[in-house]
Amino acid sequence: MKKLHLGCGTNYIKGWINIDLDSKLADKKLDLTKGLPYSEGSVSHIYSEHFIEHVSYTDFKKLLFDCYRVLIKGGVVRFSTPNLKWIVDCYITNNLEGCKEHAWCPETACRMINDNFSKWGHKYIYDREELTICFLEAGFSDIKLCEWKQSEHAEFFNIESRFYHHDLIMEGTKR
Repeated sequence: MKKLHLGCGTNYIKGWINIDLDSKLADKKLDLTKGLPYSEGSVSHIYSEHFIEHVSYTDFKKLLFDCYRVLIKGGVVRFSTPNLKWIVDCYITNNLEGCKEHAWCPETACRMINDNFSKWGHKYIYDREELTICFLEAGFSDIKLCEWKQSEHAEFFNIESRFYHHDLIMEGTKR
């Protein structure tokens, strides 16, 4: 059964189909805003780390519906993305120390929040509530907030490649 790694960038995961439009490491070069070229019910797991924030909200929703389509019954999707709540909390408390572990040190809280929305090409930053709504609208159930590198599914255990722990990580299951 196929396992898809969407927007792989420089993180190649052995045993997965690593997909990216621009990465030299990708097994398949695809524009993920154009849909997934897999048949219905042909994929068991889908993972993406720091990709969904780089596409528009509308394109992400279309992709998520397509993820649901290609997953088998009981298949699971896992997305790791910057966490809007953490970003806003840092802004409100003027806590720039947390940014240092991300290897980026903005001089002010204002620059920190603007960097999150523009410096790395981000188009939409999610919080738990918004990502949950997206999962539900696409048909997913058993939606879970997950800890960094933790999962009830062996395929996702210890999968994150980024060294920091403030991401929003959620899983949803096709029932």
